[in-house]
Amino acid sequence: MKKITLLCAILVAVSTTAQTTFDVAWDQMVGADGTFTVEAGDTVRWTWNNGNPHSVTSIAGTETFDSGVISGMGTEFEFTFSSPGATDYQCDVHFNSMTGTITVLQTMGVDEKFAVNVQMYPNPVEDEMVIKSLYHLANYEIFDMYGKKVSWGNGNTNYTSLNIAHLDAGVYFLKVTSEEGLQTTKKMVKK
Repeated sequence: MKKITLLCAILVAVSTTAQTTFDVAWDQMVGADGTFTVEAGDTVRWTWNNGNPHSVTSIAGTETFDSGVISGMGTEFEFTFSSPGATDYQCDVHFNSMTGTITVLQTMGVDEKFAVNVQMYPNPVEDEMVIKSLYHLANYEIFDMYGKKVSWGNGNTNYTSLNIAHLDAGVYFLKVTSEEGLQTTKKMVKK
């Protein structure tokens, strides 16, 4: 019985410390939205979303990394973050339109990591909004103040654009679900 208990404890410890690799679509559409929060030991893999030359280069902060300028649709660069803190980075070719910050925390739960990395903008919103997530989104649902589902759709990589011009002005709740089945709900205001 003691051996089974010890084996279970080891499996739980290993599974709770397993680190994650996150994929980020990297092109000029990112703008200044390459900002995410990860756990120490997590890896971020940037994948070139077009054939243009890009880099992933740290410019200030805790970690130092540089892909160099490389081209090609599907080209990848990855970096494993090990030290808690924040690191600003950019594309050296498109430094005005491709930037971000990676914040590294010592530990994070899976649900917390998902929730903190789902952001939407602008909020308040008029017609068009973007949902940004470090996790790829499977879908989203929008509910009114009474809990009625008023809109829904499928996710699209790290950045999902949606048109909500059809909604009346008011407060809504945006529920997003990742491809892994993680969920979080955020409040949004429609002008």
